[in-house]
Amino acid sequence: MRRATWILLLSVVALNVASQAYAVPMTSYIRERSTSVGTDMALRFAYFALMLLTAFVEALLFDELVYRGGWRKRFFGGQRGGAFKRRLREETPSATESPASPPGAGNDPEEDAALEEAIAQRRGGLRALVAENSVPFFLAFFVLLGANYLLFNVVNGWFDLYYSRTGHLMTQLRSNDPKEREQAILGLAAHRGEQIERRLLDRLEAGSDGERRWAAWAIGYRRRIRLPLASQGTLDRAEVALIALLQRGTPAQKSTAAVALARMVEGRGESIGAQVVPALRAHLEAEQAAGELTMETVVAMGILRERAAVPLLAPMLRHANKDRALAASWAIGRMQHPSALGPLLAALAASGAEPAPSPEVRCGIVESLGQLGDAARVSKALMDEFNRKGSDFKCETRALVLRPDGRGRRLHDKIHVVSTVELYRIKLLRSLGRVGFLDDAMPWLKRIADPGSPYPQEVRAYAGEQHRALARQMALER
Repeated sequence: MRRATWILLLSVVALNVASQAYAVPMTSYIRERSTSVGTDMALRFAYFALMLLTAFVEALLFDELVYRGGWRKRFFGGQRGGAFKRRLREETPSATESPASPPGAGNDPEEDAALEEAIAQRRGGLRALVAENSVPFFLAFFVLLGANYLLFNVVNGWFDLYYSRTGHLMTQLRSNDPKEREQAILGLAAHRGEQIERRLLDRLEAGSDGERRWAAWAIGYRRRIRLPLASQGTLDRAEVALIALLQRGTPAQKSTAAVALARMVEGRGESIGAQVVPALRAHLEAEQAAGELTMETVVAMGILRERAAVPLLAPMLRHANKDRALAASWAIGRMQHPSALGPLLAALAASGAEPAPSPEVRCGIVESLGQLGDAARVSKALMDEFNRKGSDFKCETRALVLRPDGRGRRLHDKIHVVSTVELYRIKLLRSLGRVGFLDDAMPWLKRIADPGSPYPQEVRAYAGEQHRALARQMALER
């Protein structure tokens, strides 16, 4: 074996040993102790540079073993001297050479310049790559680079896949900047994994005020999107930490913890801890005693379907804050109990000295009535609401945003209280179709669908569809 081969072989071995000797502590440091994403990038860049160098030297060894160093000699010296020039003169006669001159004779400067130009032309473009056997070298380089990358990830527990998914967020979670840690919690909220759940719990128990609120939201959000449940011990620990936050946290933390605990109840079912629901009821009573229910507490009661909260939620249907009134209409509509109908129907009728709800809230009330059913009590109220002069407006889609920052673009946490954009009268007809029509609905629908009725074309068309569907149903029943 030639000396160049030995040198390349020893270089390949040394570079591979150095790469792994660097990679193992580097990945361990990034996984467990790093606090800066910038530092991670610098450490990873250094490794990838070493990986490129290793693949390049391995490709040189491949060239040495298969092509006896042909690529190395052409591009690092070895065939630009006399033998190569003589062969090139034989293949490409110089323009300055006379017919009588023998090939390769003399040292004419003009001839040498023309020869150098010919050499440069032979090495330019795709033709040079093919002609000088560069394609096998670069093919070997990229194959070996991919093999090194695969070996690195196999040895280090698929580190690059881990880092691209959650590793950078774990580093950010150890940052010295509280805002960065809050953003890391937001990013980790939708990722599955027992380790992530435990890291969020660490922030819930020992983080700053902002981190504790974000961690409480993230734990509840994971239940909302139905991520696989963590172990029993981790879930019990989460319940204890959320109850503690609900009892002793700031007002904003208490509101977020209430929704998170309600989602824990919904997600765990019968395995929920015995202290969770009593803690939520105590929180509701405390806010009632203080004279104001927050929107998040109202949402939590709706998630729990807490029937006892209906009398407390009823006055909120006329609240000046539209979000709180819409939250109350949504929560009451989730109760699935006859007691929920009374407050909704009373608010829709706007009887007595109480002011009528705003159009946005009326849309939410009608949507909730459509979910509760009970045609005997609901149908006439909806028909009367349809006939009111003030029912000629459009319902807009409305959602309550529960993320702590009030945003919802990347990981949205919204509860849609009004699901579609449509005319209010069409929404009334849709809700009527869900709860069921009374006996006098046939002539009423026919009057609405009549071309001479004062209603918009969309309303007349939809009423006509409902009339035909009801006529078919009655014919089948007969």
